[in-house]
Amino acid sequence: MKKLALYLLVVLFAIPVMTEAKVWRVNNNPGVVADFTTLDAAMAGRLTGDTLHLEPSATPYEVSGNILVPNNYVADFVTIIGNGYFLDNSPNPSGNPGLQQNVLQSIIHTASGNINVNQRFKFIGVVFQSPVSLSLFGSNSTSNVYFTSCLFMSTLIASVTNMDHVEFLKNYFASTVTMSPNLLSVFTFENNIVLDNFFIYGVNTADQLTIRNNVFTAQYFCSDAYWANNIFKTSTGTFNRCVLKNNIFGATQFSTGADFELNNQWGVDMSTVFQSTQTNSDKYFQLAPGSPAIGAGVPNGSTAVDCGAFGGPNPYKLSGIPAIPSIYELQVPAIIISGSNMQINIKSRSNN
Repeated sequence: MKKLALYLLVVLFAIPVMTEAKVWRVNNNPGVVADFTTLDAAMAGRLTGDTLHLEPSATPYEVSGNILVPNNYVADFVTIIGNGYFLDNSPNPSGNPGLQQNVLQSIIHTASGNINVNQRFKFIGVVFQSPVSLSLFGSNSTSNVYFTSCLFMSTLIASVTNMDHVEFLKNYFASTVTMSPNLLSVFTFENNIVLDNFFIYGVNTADQLTIRNNVFTAQYFCSDAYWANNIFKTSTGTFNRCVLKNNIFGATQFSTGADFELNNQWGVDMSTVFQSTQTNSDKYFQLAPGSPAIGAGVPNGSTAVDCGAFGGPNPYKLSGIPAIPSIYELQVPAIIISGSNMQINIKSRSNN
């Protein structure tokens, strides 16, 4: 408990507290005193603009089918922050140890189908164990939803008619991403790693649809988007009314269906692109020395830009570490003699 309290202390100082907003602790570990022990209770008790710190645990945080906002409206965002993922070599032998002192994850799960996420949410460093659906209760649109540095262990789907201001930054998708909105406005998908199919279907109207600096390892399909600095590891795909600039393809050149193509590389040997041919951890998608993806992206002014998830101005961070200070090493005495001083050693980093 001392370790969790000390870890939390760093996080609390790192998150700005807004007027009438508060940071709430959510912890389901036995014996730990927190504001809430379940995510359901935390959602029911929170106010607009609040931040829920979903503390790491071996037990997933269950939700009753949905993550919904009372009365379907809030004036400001609700932010849910987790501990990241792939933090240890067990059970994943390809993890990234040494990034967090507490190597457990902050897992959200539901036993009743999809986790339905509606409007004005920000998720950071969270693991979604169940399928995620973007939907607004009682409506056919969703807006202002942001996922940063999250792990999606199951499918992500969005079948609403309208999507507005939806953003995915620096996430790891272990399963299929499928979206089929009619109107898609201000959609950003940047610096992500996608291990399964990526489909955006049925878009009749799209505005500011940007897909940049990602890695795709399976099939892809999209309409009306700007694609730049991406790496397509294996399969072919289709781009309707799209712009393709400075992307790298493992496939030999084919008829893409795009309206405009410039500076794309075709038939690239993927064994020369990444540090490893393995795909079961995010670290394997870092660029190899001398990779053809280095500096191959659309330049940022006079600055060269790498292709792939680890390139660009906001590169992917290993293990989904949130951009807030964290403790990566903590030494606390197992026994403390009453009346004596307690020696605690802490190592932390800013993660900016």
